[in-house]
Amino acid sequence: MNNTRRKLAQLLICLSTLLAPVQEAFADSQSGVPTVSQAASESFPIFADDRVLKGQNAREDFYFEVGKGRVTGANSYLDLSYSNSTTLLAKASSITVMMDDVPLQSIALDTTNKSPSFLRLDLSNLALKAGFHKLSFAAHMELGVNICIDPDNAANWTTVHKTSRLILSFAKAYGNVDLSWYPSPFFEKGSINPMQAIVVVPDDAQQAEFTSAAQLVQYFASQATDKRIQFRVYPESELTDTLLSQYNAIWIGQPEHWKTRGQQMVQSLKPNETAAQGQGLIGIVPSPWNSAAVVPNLVVSGTAEELVRASAILTDETLYSQLQGQTTFIPLSLKSKEGAAAPAFGGKYSVSFEKLGYGNISLEGRRNASATINYPIPSNWDIEDGAHLTLKFRHSAAIAYDRSTITVKVNGIPADTRRLSKTSAGEGLLELDLKQEWIGSRREINIEVAFQFDETDQSDSSKSSASQLADFCGDTYSGWAVIDKTSTLTIIPMPRHSINLQSLPYPFVHDGTWNTTTFLLPERFGSKELNIAMTTIGLIGRNTLQNGANIKLLAANTANLKETIQSDNIIYIGPLNGLPEFLNGNEQLAIQYQGGKIVSNHPKVELLNDLQNNAAVIHLSKSPMNSSRGLLLLSATTAEQEPAIDKMLTDPLEASKLTGKFILIDNTGKVFTFPAAADPEPVKQEKKKAVAWEDAALPKLSPIAFWLAFAFLVCALAVVYLVLRRRK
Repeated sequence: MNNTRRKLAQLLICLSTLLAPVQEAFADSQSGVPTVSQAASESFPIFADDRVLKGQNAREDFYFEVGKGRVTGANSYLDLSYSNSTTLLAKASSITVMMDDVPLQSIALDTTNKSPSFLRLDLSNLALKAGFHKLSFAAHMELGVNICIDPDNAANWTTVHKTSRLILSFAKAYGNVDLSWYPSPFFEKGSINPMQAIVVVPDDAQQAEFTSAAQLVQYFASQATDKRIQFRVYPESELTDTLLSQYNAIWIGQPEHWKTRGQQMVQSLKPNETAAQGQGLIGIVPSPWNSAAVVPNLVVSGTAEELVRASAILTDETLYSQLQGQTTFIPLSLKSKEGAAAPAFGGKYSVSFEKLGYGNISLEGRRNASATINYPIPSNWDIEDGAHLTLKFRHSAAIAYDRSTITVKVNGIPADTRRLSKTSAGEGLLELDLKQEWIGSRREINIEVAFQFDETDQSDSSKSSASQLADFCGDTYSGWAVIDKTSTLTIIPMPRHSINLQSLPYPFVHDGTWNTTTFLLPERFGSKELNIAMTTIGLIGRNTLQNGANIKLLAANTANLKETIQSDNIIYIGPLNGLPEFLNGNEQLAIQYQGGKIVSNHPKVELLNDLQNNAAVIHLSKSPMNSSRGLLLLSATTAEQEPAIDKMLTDPLEASKLTGKFILIDNTGKVFTFPAAADPEPVKQEKKKAVAWEDAALPKLSPIAFWLAFAFLVCALAVVYLVLRRRK
């Protein structure tokens, strides 16, 4: 019996030994970063919703990007799901699929597509290289009626369904990777999972190491299509051989801070030129933990100052595009860069359509054509006095002016409609005040400009009925319009005062730069805290100047902490039992950690025992030490609950629940939102008068000045008269 038990125990030990690498690999696979061995095939959703093409000629484009180190190859294809109106003339109606404006295939639109039809189109031979590409669906639709073809009939439609997908299989565009390919293969622009590497820092990372990693994360986040990206950051002691054999890695640290693995990577750097004594290095070396495949590692090694300069190089395309070879030295200095000066609150600020990213917008080919210009209001601004639109445009002169119009809508609300004219054909100008109620509490201004063209001339009685019918039934339109990129939107920015989870990145980002923010982490932090910190930095800082000078790192138990951070924004990451006492339970917080559980301080929020004892919390409030600064808690009752925060920040569906001042997440992942009391309104100065958007052409004179000027003019005329009379 004892022998049987002994053999059984030995068998269990053997099984656990054999399964350990599998379990370790499975745990590592949950990191959200693809391994180097995973098939480089990605499935792109083309449209978020069913896209309806209307009218006689309609087109929808889908833009995507292929990363610098990639090229598409075999097993790339398009799965197209589409349907169309059964009243279309089958012989004259079709939809054409194009890649970069090159036709790939045309499909007849007939009654067989009443229910969604499916087409798989092979794209293996396209070999799409790095850069942006355009997948287009161009439909030509004709509808038979009793009199003639009616291009604007509501029955003229074709739908490209949201289930359509673009599947691309990628191959490496390079033989041996070196710095000239950076940011590939560590970050691939346009990818579904653009972050293709883990980030490694020394245990107990210091300020420069944290800041340098933060700058890289910000830059990668700014280059990604999706604004919510998971970043996986590990302290050296949490690394495993399995992890390092499967993932590309970016190592950032000072040489003396590394232990065994980090020292091994630093010593692998082989400079190809002579450097100053101890000068820092940036290099790419293969992973020594995988002999079967090349797993590139990017190593950034140097002093604190050198790490900052290295991160500046790796986040500026004009600089990193100059890198070559396997290794380069970190320069002794770099020119400093500063962002544009922020506009003063209370003064007029104008932004052109071109500055918003729009060129001249051309509209043609339809009787009704429109374009939408979007202006996102900076997170630290409020708009209280509406705005002013100066819209410049021109259009075709071959239209019936009395029946052709331009209409402007603001956030879906009609603002004005004007008739087009011969004058506006050459140089149209529309000055429009946008009322505050049209903007409301939205954090963006959507300006829709719509043109309606009528080319028929019903006033010409000399035309025969047949000729007028031919005009009406004509299927070509010479109507067109161009919205000029020099058009401007003028607003008066005011400081924002309300604060809630929807207001992020405010109050941590002001005018495109970090407003000094201190990250408070436990004294001994690990990958859980680092993942949340870097994911938060990527989310909040993706559109900021790549400068980590205003990001600080401190331990939550630092001596004299309250005095040190009283002027800073604060982001606390860690267990609730480590929250500094002066932050826990302050009057700005709706919750308090007390007696090992979460207690509600909100008069309308009741928490039951299960949620109190086991939950993660995301809470944004004003700092208890400075009402113009913010406090963000990313915390949990236990360390096991902390990953739920990371998921909440990066999952688009879950992130939509980030509302109000705070949320709780229970141990099953269920999210609880709560009502938030409105912030007290700041005392506002009484407005003297409405904003005058248009300055007067001439200064206004007071009555006294007018009469003085008049008297001077009379005297001058009298003198001239007397002089002329004496000459006679």
